[in-house]
Amino acid sequence: MRVAVLAGGRSSEHEVSLASGESVRTGLTEAGHEAVDVRIARDGRWTADGEPVRLEPGGGLLGADAVFPALHGPFGEDGTVQGLLELLDVAYVGSGVLASAACLDKVVFKDLMARAGMAQVDYRLARADAPPPDVRALGLPLWVK
Repeated sequence: MRVAVLAGGRSSEHEVSLASGESVRTGLTEAGHEAVDVRIARDGRWTADGEPVRLEPGGGLLGADAVFPALHGPFGEDGTVQGLLELLDVAYVGSGVLASAACLDKVVFKDLMARAGMAQVDYRLARADAPPPDVRALGLPLWVK
């Protein structure tokens, strides 16, 4: 099977994604598959072997049977790349658009799990553009994520 491995990306986790991509390509190759290295630069440009990658609806991605998004953070795990691949009718592995988007947003995910009856640890949401929340009622220990 020929698999295009997307790595890099526009998020602050660019370097981690490159390492993940290398790991995925190694595993695929060792399993007898053909792994195609597709890099997404910090500015969003896609390349393979240093050449620009052209994305066209129904045109696949470099003749790959599937795409493995080894991307981290926004523009990778949040459903945006998954949505792009779906628009282009390109097969990919992993979660779809909705699951990716919901799971990347920790507050949305916690709310969905609470609505499904799963017990949740109390939390407070802190935003850079707002005063810090009062966390005293939470007690210790605290985790900041």
